[in-house]
Amino acid sequence: MATAGTPQPALRSVDLLVVGAGPVGLALALQAQQYGANVAVVERRSRLARPSRAMLLWTRTAQALDRLGVAEELAALPGAPTGTTVHLGDRHLQVPLAALGRRGRRPPLVVRQADVEAVARSAAVTRGVPVLDRTELTDLVLDGAGAVATLSTPDVTWQTKCRFVVGCDGAESTVRRLAGISWRGHTYPQETVLADVEMDDLTPSVAHIGAGRAGIGFLFPAGEHGAVWRLVLTRASRGSTTPPGRDGPALPVPELREAMSGANLPGRISAAPWSTRVRLQHRHAGTYRSGPIFLAGDAAHVFSPAGAQGMNTGLQDATNLGWKLAAVLNGSIDPRALQASYEAERRPVARQVGLLTDLLLHFEAGEQLLPRWTRTALLPALAPAVPAVLKIRAASAPIGWVLSQEWVRYRGALTAHRRSLSRWGAGRFAPAAHVTIDGRRVALHEVTARPGVHVLHGRAFPVAQLSGLPGVRLHSIDGWPVEQVAVVRPDGYIGYFDRAGDPASLLAWLQVVTGYAADQHHGCTE
Repeated sequence: MATAGTPQPALRSVDLLVVGAGPVGLALALQAQQYGANVAVVERRSRLARPSRAMLLWTRTAQALDRLGVAEELAALPGAPTGTTVHLGDRHLQVPLAALGRRGRRPPLVVRQADVEAVARSAAVTRGVPVLDRTELTDLVLDGAGAVATLSTPDVTWQTKCRFVVGCDGAESTVRRLAGISWRGHTYPQETVLADVEMDDLTPSVAHIGAGRAGIGFLFPAGEHGAVWRLVLTRASRGSTTPPGRDGPALPVPELREAMSGANLPGRISAAPWSTRVRLQHRHAGTYRSGPIFLAGDAAHVFSPAGAQGMNTGLQDATNLGWKLAAVLNGSIDPRALQASYEAERRPVARQVGLLTDLLLHFEAGEQLLPRWTRTALLPALAPAVPAVLKIRAASAPIGWVLSQEWVRYRGALTAHRRSLSRWGAGRFAPAAHVTIDGRRVALHEVTARPGVHVLHGRAFPVAQLSGLPGVRLHSIDGWPVEQVAVVRPDGYIGYFDRAGDPASLLAWLQVVTGYAADQHHGCTE
């Protein structure tokens, strides 16, 4: 039974304690529970409502949320724009969000962080994950079987034994501090301005992006605090002494109007019920794991907001880690490899995302001659060619491919089986392909989005040895080489590929990533 602020001293032990009930923590809890872990989430906030900082879910992240059963509800939220007007100099271009997606995959979604959190929390409550609000982690001590967490509410303090603890508690992570993990990086000379505003002369049907002398700005028809619009723009810092990452002083309406003009955004602000400025930083945890303690999302890495990478990267951290911890708890024959694979796979991604956001921030808000010339001269000069380019999917899709992190490939202990240069190679995300199963043509993503480890195989591949593995779904693919086999992990990545079809090798690999011995239960076949 999930709770909303009621202390539960009876919660004396749990397999997995997730600290932080934001989108990342809730997604991780949902996935770990989906694969059999006993999970609880604690959140120190007394008021759940907080202004959203993230406003966009890229395709790869939406696919990850599909596997948790919450993407459809997010996509169906009312009022989310499907198009954007881009303002480059005096030119105004209509850009559909679908142009940044790839055929066969869910397009990017304009959705507030608060909505992602609300939908994920509702799913957790429905599925029986305890979510304890007004509950703070105050101490963390390792023992031989995991860790002992001291939890406190305003009324009571108690201890909970945990096999694993995951810190999803933001840039000022208590878990990271208690684990003694370093926090390295730097503060940018830029700040982000966030404001919920009312506009005199804009219709809330599309989003707006402007590029001007002072930077690039965004207007989303997804405001909070009773306002219609959310303004997001990055500019040179105005000397705020507020620590990086925290909300700074509010901005008066005249300053917000000036900031919009500097970003070449349309419309005139009539009121601003809420606003803040946040100094930007780029930091990484010294390690993502210390024994049974893990970090995910902003607790592990913080970037500039350029490219809308923060929440997306954190949610993909969550769906990389949740099923792995569940597999360890289920009895994986190689728990060390599973636990080590999280940082081995996700730290290189965060490093590359950091480099990408550094570059984007330079051109988005840099005051040097080149970025300013790019925003005010080069982009307007190229604007007439944009509509024609957007009609060519091969020219527009690469932008979404980069921002959606569809370039991510995993290499290591969990993807070390006979790699291929084809799109089915181990380490790649499962392709946006159609396959034929028992004469029925289906989208691969629809097949593999259901919970489980999905084994795709040719007709002659011997599957008898796999029938005892719970959670393993077998799919005989018509037209495949008769002995070929590819396995899609719970996070959508191909973990195993073999053209020769060695069932003994595959069985051993599955016992690592599922944690179940072959003689325990019967699996799933199709």
